Amino acid sequence: MTSSMEEHKKAAFQMRGFYGEMLAKKGLKLIAMSTWPSQQILLLRADPDGGGLEGQEDPRLRGRFREPHPDPRRRAVNIAFGEVYSALEKKRWTGPWTSATNAEPMKFFEVAKYVDYWYLAGAAQEWIVANQKSWDALPADLQQVVLDAVKETNLEEKEWSDAIAFDERVRKRLPELGMTIVDPPKEELAKARQAAKAAWDTWLTRTGADGKRGLEMALKALGR
Repeated sequence: MTSSMEEHKKAAFQMRGFYGEMLAKKGLKLIAMSTWPSQQILLLRADPDGGGLEGQEDPRLRGRFREPHPDPRRRAVNIAFGEVYSALEKKRWTGPWTSATNAEPMKFFEVAKYVDYWYLAGAAQEWIVANQKSWDALPADLQQVVLDAVKETNLEEKEWSDAIAFDERVRKRLPELGMTIVDPPKEELAKARQAAKAAWDTWLTRTGADGKRGLEMALKALGR
């Protein structure tokens, strides 16, 4: 749904109450919200399928959105993070979805030359939580110590600001390492959002009324 870390942050904090409510149903107390840098797609080459692509002279068009392959065996799959480099090196995998901030420390720039900057923020939010029963067992003054520490260290704002800063730094660094950054055109982002709605229906069948309410809140927070 989101196309920048700032947009993702705005929606997340507007939905804080909803997240707290959902976590409470699982016996968890929401203490703070944090995040990772946004997620991107690393590519071995401009066109993942190796076929012709109109407009190859324009790098913006190289990051076109690609729908899932009709053969279910070729849909997205999970792979252990430690196996990503070798999978790229052996060309067994052409487009891993991970944070671009991993490209330098994990040496992905050696085996993948393109980064599609889709700002995939779908898995980029984390919560710091406490077991509700354990929290309730703490004396009130100790509960307050924890809450004051989160506030005094400015934990949430620092986490989000750091993630945004990491994204900004890596965009400057990756070209120095020989990688080409591709920013999909707005039209492609719109196509991606439209195509993703099919997955929303699947998710809603699993999450029921709570999922429907959360989805509506997210869309409202984003002005969509």
